[in-house]
Amino acid sequence: MKKEAAQMCNLSESIEERGIQKGIQKESLRSIQKIMKNAHLSSEQAMDLLEIPERDRAQVSGTAQTASVNF
Repeated sequence: MKKEAAQMCNLSESIEERGIQKGIQKESLRSIQKIMKNAHLSSEQAMDLLEIPERDRAQVSGTAQTASVNF
């Protein structure tokens, strides 16, 4: 019984962590889009301004250029 409870707890923590990461990515994308729109910068320049690491840029680069900002 304890083993199953520990597995459930680990699963819950994993799901929570993925949700947090997804929220962070969404907000980063939103920030990039706002900078692109308001400062008339490219997605690369916006990511430089936000100091987004190179390893994370591929995930948002294409999306930032094509997605619209919903305010």
